[in-house]
This record gives sequence, structure tokens and C-alpha cells, in this order.
Amino acid sequence: MNILVTQTSAFAASSIIKLINRIDNMDITIHGSDKLSKSMNSANQMVDKFHKTPSTENSDQYIESINQICLKNNIDLVIPVMDDEIRIISNHKNDLKFKCIIPEDNIIRLFHDKLEASIAINDIGVPIPNILYDLRNSSKVIFRNRIGIGSHGIYIVDLKEVQYIENRFTPDIFIQDFIDGEEYTVDVLADCNGNPVLIIPRKRITIINGLSYRCKVVQEQSLIDACYKIYSHFKIPGLSNAQFIIKDGNLYFIELNTRFAATGIAGIMASYNYIYDFLNHFVNNEPMKPLEECMKCVAWNSIITRYYEETISYFE
Repeated sequence: MNILVTQTSAFAASSIIKLINRIDNMDITIHGSDKLSKSMNSANQMVDKFHKTPSTENSDQYIESINQICLKNNIDLVIPVMDDEIRIISNHKNDLKFKCIIPEDNIIRLFHDKLEASIAINDIGVPIPNILYDLRNSSKVIFRNRIGIGSHGIYIVDLKEVQYIENRFTPDIFIQDFIDGEEYTVDVLADCNGNPVLIIPRKRITIINGLSYRCKVVQEQSLIDACYKIYSHFKIPGLSNAQFIIKDGNLYFIELNTRFAATGIAGIMASYNYIYDFLNHFVNNEPMKPLEECMKCVAWNSIITRYYEETISYFE
């Protein structure tokens, strides 16, 4: 089996590569690709074969590069780990010479727009922080980029404490009530039909630069039920994650990422290496175990701490 993990300098890529390397009952050759050279990132050196690619800024050139890698190396599956690349793959679906597990185009467009995603999630009965169009009766609010990654670009302001606020009133930004609660990421594995077979909520304990460095795997039924409702409605196959905040027992949806979480390896450490199930299902066409069986494999209340080598990031 030949697997290509793209954009290997991203945190999620290094986790997936580690997890594939731990599978000992499959004959897997791991290929990696990135715009950075092999020497500039540790994950680039963890693969069996590394390929340097152009930046995703030129989408046509980038897709052609990935196509050539896949054709020359008989790649069975490409695993993208960044939102920008998923959008590019979706936009070039008629040009692809490789297999890649991503949602339908309309689902990708929806969840890459955090405002539209919030409205759609609220419409199916999952609560969200109030979307604000008038701040005159508001207190603490958060300005969010409609298209963005993680916590980049957010602006939180207490209207009762400051004399003025930054002018961020543009069509690319939306405003919500700021919910000062506990943050959760929920890792989800779904089959080819988008049916969830594993839902693992993780409570963030220590956050650095928007990434969860220490977390606790919790059997929070409200999160499990909310994700089951979301995934049963929107049908998102493969690896993805959703983020929530809980305050005073009330749950609020924040966003859903149609990719493996940057810290998704933490949920696997507290359960089992379901990357094996992912590959066995989407490459070998083997059926996945049902949700009830997979959920029994989670070691609830486990606390996981992540450690990283020095990396070069795309972000400041």
C-alpha cells in the first residue's frame, strides 16, 4: 500500500505519519510532500520517500505536481491535512489522478465558511453563540474570520471595559457573543457513507498558540450526541473534528474542520490506532466496526500531553 501525506510540515501530518508507522500488520510505504525541503522539518524525514512540491498558492501547478507524484509512485490514497488544500482538491476534482477522502463540494464550502456553518448547525438544533449584528446591547464579543484556521485572526473585546474597538466591520468577519467556558475538540471517524463510527471528545487543559498541548478525553454525552446529529445530517466521510465550548452545562458549537485535527493523535493515544481502520476501509474496502463497538475502546478520563520537536510553521 502506498500512502501520500501532503504538507508534511503541518502538525497534523507529522501525527498521521507517526500513526501509520505504528501499523505493523500492513505493508505500507509512506510518501510525504511539502513546499519546504526535506531538511527543514522533522516530519519530512519520517517518511519512506519525500517529494518537494510547489506552494498551494498556484493551485493548477500544485495539483499537477501531486498528480505526477501519484502516477509515478502508484499512490493508493492521498491524505491532505490543511484546509486550503482540501478546497483546492475539491475545486480540481475533475483533474485528479489520485484517490482522496474528502466531503462533497457543498459540505466543504459550508464548513470552510464559519458563519454559514454556524447558521446551518443552529438550524438542525445544535446551539451556537449568538451571532450579532448590533452591538448596542452586548458585553463581551468575539470577532471571527469567516474563512480562517483555528484561532488565527480572532479579536475578543469587552465592550463594557474599553473606550474604543478596532474597526473590523467587514464582510469577511462576523461577530458572536464570547462564551467564556471550557473548550473541547471532538475527533470523529466516519465511514465512506459519512456515518460516524468513533466520536472522541477531548477537553483542552493547556493551549499554546491555539493548539491543545494537554487534554483530557471525556465521555461527555452532550458532545457525543451533538456530533452524532451533525454527522448524521451532513455526511462527512473519513477523518475530521469539531470544536465546542461548554459553559454552565450548556453546549455551543464553534466550528467543524473537514480534516484530521492538529492534535488528533491525542484521542488515538487514549483509544486505539484507528488510522488502521481508516486505511483498511478506504483503501482495502473492508467494513468498519459499528459505533457502539468502537466507543468501547476509548479509555475515558485519560490525560494526554503532547511534545513537539522544533518545526517551521506557516504562521507567525
